[in-house]
Amino acid sequence: MSRDDPRPPRRLLVGTVGLIVLSWTVGAAVVRVGLDLTDRRPYSPLSEWLYLLVAVCALTVAVGGTVLAVRRHRRSASPPSGPPRG
Repeated sequence: MSRDDPRPPRRLLVGTVGLIVLSWTVGAAVVRVGLDLTDRRPYSPLSEWLYLLVAVCALTVAVGGTVLAVRRHRRSASPPSGPPRG
């Protein structure tokens, strides 16, 4: 890759995709553990609310991790600001 190439390095892109996959994997683990803990209780109307809470927590983890990974990628891929060093 030349200096004038506007694309970010491939290593940075692979790292970003890896972080996105990791955040959705952790979100899936939150679902698995949360549902397992919820199912240990006897069923009641409260169980439906707990299922919903587990889903919201898992989505928060997955989407939050994705947003943070994309922000990190954009910050790392942007050219440094300030006077040129040389």
